[in-house]
Amino acid sequence: MIRYIYTFFVGLFLVIFIGMGIEVFYESPKPPAEPSFYGATSMSSKEPSEEQKAEERKYNEAMKVFNETTMSDYNRNVSLIVLCCAVIVLAISLIFDKKLGTVADGLLLGGIFTLLYGIGRGIAVDSNKFRFLVASIGLAVTIILGFIKFAPKLSSTKPSES
Repeated sequence: MIRYIYTFFVGLFLVIFIGMGIEVFYESPKPPAEPSFYGATSMSSKEPSEEQKAEERKYNEAMKVFNETTMSDYNRNVSLIVLCCAVIVLAISLIFDKKLGTVADGLLLGGIFTLLYGIGRGIAVDSNKFRFLVASIGLAVTIILGFIKFAPKLSSTKPSES
């Protein structure tokens, strides 16, 4: 029972480590500053001035551009970085399966969690083609991983000749 708990937590902390590492070394872009009157605590029901309306329109347009381009590009890049990290972790877990034992199982689970995280970030991108690409990568890695890890080993002996 302890082995399964340990495996789960290795996987969980691995995806947290990768996610936080990306945030530290590839910071997310900062959104445009809100108009100064947004933070006003005035309880008056006064109609906003034309200057405030223009400032609000400018802010709304800047936020639209920020969300549609800047954040979409950032999420695409993070998704690709995370997917690469997931593939590397999965490869390490499979290559060193015999030597690492339970740790390799934790890395395998962490690689799967990381793959899911990368797919989630890829879904946040405003491109159906990129979403499909990310889902395809996830499916391919999962099938290949399942084949390598769980398929019966092919016999390396030749059939006897009669």
